[in-house]
Amino acid sequence: MVSVIGWLLGGDPGICWQVLRDLAGAPAGEVAAARARVEYDGWGAGLLAAEGPGGLRDGGACFPASWAGGEPGQPWTATVHALRTLLILGLDPASASARRAVGLVAENGRWGARRAAVLRRGGRALRQRPDDRDRGVFRGDVTAVVERILAGRLADGGWNCEAGNGSVRSSFDTTISVLDGLLLFERAAGGPEQVRTARRGGEE
Repeated sequence: MVSVIGWLLGGDPGICWQVLRDLAGAPAGEVAAARARVEYDGWGAGLLAAEGPGGLRDGGACFPASWAGGEPGQPWTATVHALRTLLILGLDPASASARRAVGLVAENGRWGARRAAVLRRGGRALRQRPDDRDRGVFRGDVTAVVERILAGRLADGGWNCEAGNGSVRSSFDTTISVLDGLLLFERAAGGPEQVRTARRGGEE
């Protein structure tokens, strides 16, 4: 009979290295070797291979290029969701693939102008200056993104991706995502006090 750990270790590299680290108590070198496979094998490699022109997935940063905002449901195929999944799978931020992917997105990812009426964000670049000091978990400059997030905090203390459409109540999912990002920013960049204050308020 196969043990639960043995069964999990037969899965995707994005699962295997975390099982080795968190359940099997494997040595650090073995965990690192297993994690490195995320870049070349399984789901991680598949997401990296799905890169389109300019480094975007499905033609857009947060939404597919074809998405106009009136369709039911939420499309999960655009770039931000792919990068978030790569983070969860454990792609090494120092790997060549991560640096290349994030560099392309930083240069080419924009809030789509055709969705400006829906998102009310215009066509601003996600990154303002290509030579800024590296920040964030994937080593990209996210200062402008953090500033925008702080400005978008709702009166109840959290965030909602539908705020541009008039929502005034925080979304649990959006707020958790923001809190994850702000904490990573703090750890990577020693974030300023207003970031810590907003994060703690969002947690409340």
